[in-house]
Amino acid sequence: MKSSAFRVLLTLTIAFIGLASSARAQFAYVTNWADNTLWGYSIATNGALTPVPGSPYPAGFEPTQAVVDQNKFVYVLTGNGVMTIEGYSIAPDGALTAIPGSPFPTVLTPFSLTVDPGAQFLFVPSGAGIAVYSIGSNGALTPVSGSPFNARAVYLAIDPSGTFAFVPYGDGASVHAIWVYQIESTGALAPLSHYSTARGPGNIAVDPNGKFLYVTGFSIKTRVGSVSAFRITSRGALKPLGSPLKERGDMPAAIAVDPIGKFVYVTNQNKNTVSGYEIVLSGELKPIPNSPFATGDVPAAAAIDPTGQFLYVTNYTAATVSGYTIGSNGGLTAMPGSPFTTGNSPGSMAITAQ
Repeated sequence: MKSSAFRVLLTLTIAFIGLASSARAQFAYVTNWADNTLWGYSIATNGALTPVPGSPYPAGFEPTQAVVDQNKFVYVLTGNGVMTIEGYSIAPDGALTAIPGSPFPTVLTPFSLTVDPGAQFLFVPSGAGIAVYSIGSNGALTPVSGSPFNARAVYLAIDPSGTFAFVPYGDGASVHAIWVYQIESTGALAPLSHYSTARGPGNIAVDPNGKFLYVTGFSIKTRVGSVSAFRITSRGALKPLGSPLKERGDMPAAIAVDPIGKFVYVTNQNKNTVSGYEIVLSGELKPIPNSPFATGDVPAAAAIDPTGQFLYVTNYTAATVSGYTIGSNGGLTAMPGSPFTTGNSPGSMAITAQ
């Protein structure tokens, strides 16, 4: 699909968006909550981040989450109380221009953004349900029929085929579960099943082959963080794989699976570390040697480039982005120039595909 000469071009992704031509430059976008900005970066062949022309961009009030769609558009969740989705088109040099009709209204208390692998729909989990929007050719958003769907959620992950949506839910006390939905051709969500979990589920990710699901968890009572693994059947059912991996005192935040399906990384906010795990053939997780690895203060988002060579972590309190080279055994080494400067209180990172 791509020549070996182009494989040296590096990219960074959160959402496992489908691959595009590698002849174009690659860009990263970081939301900064405290100064209401969106920083854009060009990604060099060694993984280093350099601000694009015009960066930083104004991004509405308190931007928290961002996602890239087909290397054409960036969507950013903004607001406090009255929430909106800011939409931007991406120029060849990485510069951003507002999409006609932006900002778009959304549901109450939205938490995150996810684009399906076919880049047809934008999903917005919230306390008022999961809002779903169709994405127009110019990037404009239109609610699909039936949206929002009756499911309170913070995060949502979609399998590579775009068939199933996995939604963790926990009330902080006794209700801990993962709900599974089928994604209809219209973008509507049809509930299939749900599975109880031992701890309040948090962030969630699907491996690039659509075989395994990984979910972070945290118990308020015991102060124990964990990462659970599930096998995904052909019908979207979940089968637990072994016991959750846990470490007392961790508060896991983001989770990222490398695009080759070899490693999983989890940021630990109250320890300023990132834990690394190897995915064994069965789908279970094995801690990487020398894990966890040090990051900046309060690591938030984590993302891996599509070639599986680099890991990036946003550091909320430090106002930086840490960049690492991933070794053959999954070990992390800080890349030259890391950490990279960004705005105040960086949270989400959205990256163009290869």
